[in-house]
Amino acid sequence: MTSCNRPFVFRCLLLAAIPAVIFFGLTMERLSRNTPDAQFIGMLQGDQPSYTIFARGTFLRGNGLLYASPFDSDSSAPKVLVNLTYSALGLLIRVCGGRLVLSWEIWRLVFGIGAFGGFALLVTQIIKGPARWFAIIMGFFGGGTGWLYAIYYYNVELPSITVSESFDVAEATYGWWCLNLFRQAIYPLELFYHSLLFAALFLYLRRRVFSAVVVAAILWWCHSITAALLTSILGTVLVIDWFRDRAGRKTTSMAIAILGACSAGAVCYNSIFLPRFPSIKSWIEATYSLSSVMWLRDYPRAYGGLLVAPLLLFWKPLRDEVLGSREGVLLLAWIVAVVCWSEHDLLFSNYLQPIHFARGHLYVALVLLAGKALEIFLRSHVLNVKWRTMIFVPLAIALIDNVFFVMRVAVNHVELGTRLIDRDGAEVIEYYKNRTDHVTIHSQERGLASLLLMETSQRVYLSEPFLTPFHGDRIAEMIGLNARGDIAGMKRRGVDEVILMRKQPPNVMPWREDPRKLRLLYSNKTYMVGKLLD
Repeated sequence: MTSCNRPFVFRCLLLAAIPAVIFFGLTMERLSRNTPDAQFIGMLQGDQPSYTIFARGTFLRGNGLLYASPFDSDSSAPKVLVNLTYSALGLLIRVCGGRLVLSWEIWRLVFGIGAFGGFALLVTQIIKGPARWFAIIMGFFGGGTGWLYAIYYYNVELPSITVSESFDVAEATYGWWCLNLFRQAIYPLELFYHSLLFAALFLYLRRRVFSAVVVAAILWWCHSITAALLTSILGTVLVIDWFRDRAGRKTTSMAIAILGACSAGAVCYNSIFLPRFPSIKSWIEATYSLSSVMWLRDYPRAYGGLLVAPLLLFWKPLRDEVLGSREGVLLLAWIVAVVCWSEHDLLFSNYLQPIHFARGHLYVALVLLAGKALEIFLRSHVLNVKWRTMIFVPLAIALIDNVFFVMRVAVNHVELGTRLIDRDGAEVIEYYKNRTDHVTIHSQERGLASLLLMETSQRVYLSEPFLTPFHGDRIAEMIGLNARGDIAGMKRRGVDEVILMRKQPPNVMPWREDPRKLRLLYSNKTYMVGKLLD
């Protein structure tokens, strides 16, 4: 284990801000191109509105710590949810006066520096000498070889599409999951989870085992998938320590016990306690149904030349140093844990988003292993022009990949689920923001429903498909109620007001013109807001 080189870490922290600044710049650039009919809401990644709703919901539907799901329109929904990430983000939004874009960009910058700086600290513990800079540049900015496939598609198979679209095709099965560290900067919450994981592994390497376990325990109450991965890594190396270090067995045993107890408590909370509530169980099951897998054929595109790193373990100098050191054993445990979690669908019929476990985690572990191999190589070789070229080529190939990714985000936001809203939709949101009362709304336009939850304090009957309780059943019910004009049925389900599209065929919802059933509250060219009457 090496000591922290403070000048090196300081330079890395300056570099660590660059990915966050790049995506901040993309956000501001897109906001500057807003038009009345296509207003960008300031969130690059399509899941951010849902995260925002949860974060605001910790206070709107709870006390900041315990809260009810903001996607559940039932006023008596159980306040049993706990997520420290959403609580912290919700608090930041309140401190920022409800300015959502400002809150997200502060979060992105702070935890961007935290995540990339945390990776730099791991580099200082594992790699010595000039090879550190290879690991930093590759880890901070590197990617795979998807861009090579994109050029092939653009020039050979699909010449009618743009370069950006060809990159979408090349990464169709994994691009949305952002598998290298640089791309985590588009997911501000992932930056937070990576910060915690890197902090725990750094603390372990500094032999502050109990501090590492505390971080793992905190992570369980922030993000279960990252926590499960971290627990697997820490659990493995602690068990190995128990066998290797007899003098420290008592301490190691206590650390293993605490880690196991914290993990078991979180698993029981998520798997046994929460499913006791039907409304919560329904959206948990819906979320788990998003079981995206990591296809073996995608590894070369996602990781490029880094896939050679594990093969370098056949080289005796690297193998001896890895197997004989605390850092090396951690790296092996890290790689094995990520691969096992990422491919657990090969062994189990019921699996949980395997590709989610690969989100940047395998990439950085492979970078560290490759950097360690380079360090050992440099001890006995002087880099002439030939060797410098051999190192530069894979580095350049990896860096170009994320140049294409940034171009993709800049040119085609919609591919990543970015939300846009037109002027009429924005006016409806503003109407409800200015209301002082609280009602439950059913919006015919589902995208507008989610933005209402994000921007206002109102409740919505139907919004996000995987987060609204009993979403499929509710859709079927509302279709029937709308067709029959059953206002009483809607009100029994808690709906107070509806947002309808103005331009519809005359035979669709004819009851909306009946003043005995609906009182018009607000309207514009696209939408009409009405109160359901008894």
